[in-house]
Amino acid sequence: MVVKEIRHIVRGLQYDLEFLFSVWESEATERLNVYYRGICRSVEPGSGVTVIPLDELPFERLGNDDTRLLKRYREENKRFRFSVYSGTSKSGERWDLGPQPAA
Repeated sequence: MVVKEIRHIVRGLQYDLEFLFSVWESEATERLNVYYRGICRSVEPGSGVTVIPLDELPFERLGNDDTRLLKRYREENKRFRFSVYSGTSKSGERWDLGPQPAA
């Protein structure tokens, strides 16, 4: 299997995309949302970018869909077991990547 590293620099943030995380359609806006997980490599000083640790995200300031997505990411990141979600903002399926942890 060949994996191509993807590097991006946007608004002073350098990051690598690792894998697809979520694809879903918002039933309210009928907009397709595609999210990838990745790693932040660096933030340029003075860029205006603020890095917030996962455990300090201000969920009360975010919408329901964003909150649900980021909480799922936070939990999967703690276990280092990721999945890919596909569906709508109300229902869909998740496919786990890799072996499941022992029960």
